[in-house]
Parts: sequence; C-alpha cells; structure tokens
Amino acid sequence: MFITLTNASLLYKGTSLAIKKDIIISVFEETISDEGEDNVKVTSLFSSTGNLWTVEESFEEVVRLLNS
Repeated sequence: MFITLTNASLLYKGTSLAIKKDIIISVFEETISDEGEDNVKVTSLFSSTGNLWTVEESFEEVVRLLNS
C-alpha cells in the first residue's frame, strides 16, 4: 500500500509523491532554508532502502497516513 504526499525537494517541489508504506522506518521534522526562505518546516521520511524524502505534509499527517 502507498501513501501520497507532496514533494518538498527543490527540484520537484509541489509534485505528488507516492511512497510504499512498508519501507518507511523513520519520520522526523526538520527546518530547512528553501529558495531564499529560512526556517521552512518540512517532514522527512527515511526508508529501509536508504532513500530519504522531504515532504510538505506535517509530521502528524504523515504518521496518520502511515497508521491508516
């Protein structure tokens, strides 16, 4: 099963991103500088395959989607 999120990475900002739920091993919030804007809050997901995704959804929303 997949969850659909909104990409927050510079090259793909605002595009849809589908991630397989069963490979996510860590979810955390971080603050980044993005396109000259400081202190942008994003949520990052780390997978068992070594991938890292940064998304616009809140930490709480990502955890809710993973638990549903």
